Amino acid sequence: MPSKKEKYDCLVIGSGPGGAPFAWKLASKGMSVLMLEAGPRYDPYKDYSLDEQDWETKGFPEIKKIRHTFGKRQPLDTKYESLKSWNKASGKLNNTKDRSYLRYQQVSGVGGTTLHFQGEAHRLNENAFRMKSLYGVAVDWPIEYKDLEPYYTQVENILGVAGPDKIPNRPRSEPYPLKPHQLSYGSQIVAKACKKQDIELMPNSVAILSGAYRDAPPCNYCSGCV
Repeated sequence: MPSKKEKYDCLVIGSGPGGAPFAWKLASKGMSVLMLEAGPRYDPYKDYSLDEQDWETKGFPEIKKIRHTFGKRQPLDTKYESLKSWNKASGKLNNTKDRSYLRYQQVSGVGGTTLHFQGEAHRLNENAFRMKSLYGVAVDWPIEYKDLEPYYTQVENILGVAGPDKIPNRPRSEPYPLKPHQLSYGSQIVAKACKKQDIELMPNSVAILSGAYRDAPPCNYCSGCV
């Protein structure tokens, strides 16, 4: 803990995906920032088991179950029933007529929930900011997609996001810093089926390096992040 004599301009509680960027931005402007974190600092070379043969049997550090509640579930439009996710083993993943919700995992440690971050790096569809105006549901955001676009770009360049040049309804001021990953064998099979149905399949935008970036090596495709 810092001594009582030390003075700070700002105190940030939590070092996860909310607190860490907030502290970084303030510090980059010259402010003296103190971060408080409930969990320990993990060493990526010692505390993770992805280089061990039995890594799939071991959990990630400090998963904390938290109490949670859900709001009223939205009814699903029956005309889109055929679009529900399913598999041959268990059938439809959601057998109800309402939207299903997932539980949330909180991670206690320096980095917070980013310690479980698998790299999904998507921008919201620009229409999502006007749900009430366009579709008569929920509410409109007080800002528009164009207001967030510069910050999306800034974060993508910091993380090293790999993705396609153009994604529908997500206009960009500049390309992703890295080219998209090549489709896996399984995705190539899906792509062939999509082509037959005249559906476009594009690579996922992920914060996983497809090439060397900022002194970091590219992904070695060990599948540890699934």
